[in-house]
Amino acid sequence: MTLPIGFLDINPVAMIIIGTIAVLLFGENLPDMARSFGKKFNDFRKNIQSIQDEIRSAAMSVTSEVTSALDINNLNTSSSTSSSSSENSNGSGQKRRSRTSDEDYEEATAPKFVPPPAPSAASDSENSATIA
Repeated sequence: MTLPIGFLDINPVAMIIIGTIAVLLFGENLPDMARSFGKKFNDFRKNIQSIQDEIRSAAMSVTSEVTSALDINNLNTSSSTSSSSSENSNGSGQKRRSRTSDEDYEEATAPKFVPPPAPSAASDSENSATIA
């Protein structure tokens, strides 16, 4: 069994060797080293998450600006006769489908497996008599 860590495949024997080397190098300081590594790794994950959040918020703001611009454009170009149909429009002239309730959907089912009946002793003796 190997554990994929990045581009490395480390098997249990290699993990034991790495652990032994770490104990030999750091000795008593190993718990402190592991603790500081864990804190730095946690800070790294938090920084990555904040960068992802910034990118998402920027993308959402651009998306909302484009959507509002399309909505304003649609309102300016629509006539008073189509104002009722533009309420259900998504900006591209297509109507949105709205789900009224969960009752519209049926739950998927599978047929129940029924095993074939077991042969009886009487039919076994008949089958052996007809074969012989």
